[in-house]
Amino acid sequence: MMLVVMVLVMVLLVVMVGMMVQVMVLLVVMVLLVVMGQVQLRVWLFVMVVMMVQVMVLLVVMVMMMVIVLLVVMVRMVQVMVLLVVMVRMVQVMVLLVVMVRMVQVMVVQVELVMEVMVVMRRIVTIMNRSLLVKPWLGCLSSSQGSASRWTTTPGCRASPTTW
Repeated sequence: MMLVVMVLVMVLLVVMVGMMVQVMVLLVVMVLLVVMGQVQLRVWLFVMVVMMVQVMVLLVVMVMMMVIVLLVVMVRMVQVMVLLVVMVRMVQVMVLLVVMVRMVQVMVVQVELVMEVMVVMRRIVTIMNRSLLVKPWLGCLSSSQGSASRWTTTPGCRASPTTW
């Protein structure tokens, strides 16, 4: 596309330069005719009409060149805007990846904490089991005469889960 635009601009430049040369030649011819004193009204009008047409064509060519240049600039600006949007999206994706990595790190720390709590709970349960199994002040509870109102402790008996 850029090659086509460059060729079009070059053609328009050549046309513009050619029109300028023709206007200059017509001006020189007019000056020569005035100097020689052979200026007739018809020749003057013809030269003026030709010059006006060439100036109009020159203006149209210049406007076309400006429009082409503006279009190329606008296309480039749109491309730059799209590139900026893509770069912003890439930065957002990178930030999202960093956030996801942080979340995974937090989850790993939470799992480690849960594992530590489980180890501590297991130790507590183990210590409680040992302390419940060995209670010298509790002794063995047994009922005398089978009534629930009178309980006695038997000396020298170890407490076990089945006796109390």
